[in-house]
Amino acid sequence: MIRDFSTAIPERVTARLGSWEEIVEVDVSLIPAGVHLQILSLMGDRSAGDKISYDTLLTIAAAVCAPPQHPQVGKEWMQNNCTLPPSVDAFCALVFERLAATAWKGTRTDKDDTTKNG
Repeated sequence: MIRDFSTAIPERVTARLGSWEEIVEVDVSLIPAGVHLQILSLMGDRSAGDKISYDTLLTIAAAVCAPPQHPQVGKEWMQNNCTLPPSVDAFCALVFERLAATAWKGTRTDKDDTTKNG
């Protein structure tokens, strides 16, 4: 039996960031697992409504845009080409929305694990 999880890719969502000649388009349809884990680590044990520093928002935005999509986009690029708070805040809100939309909902059971014997 083959179970194909490559077909579980959500609808394409593209965000545009930057200003003037320095505009990049970022595919935020599917945030890679490594970036998702980095974001979870950056967020720590926050409660709903806790403020997030702009440095953390820039780090999150840069991680989502980073290689392989846009190797030139990092925190410094964000600081030079994006506005705080409007564009970086809105971009990070979109990232959090996409993460929530594609997050595992906790519905898996041990019966779903095909690697177990018996």
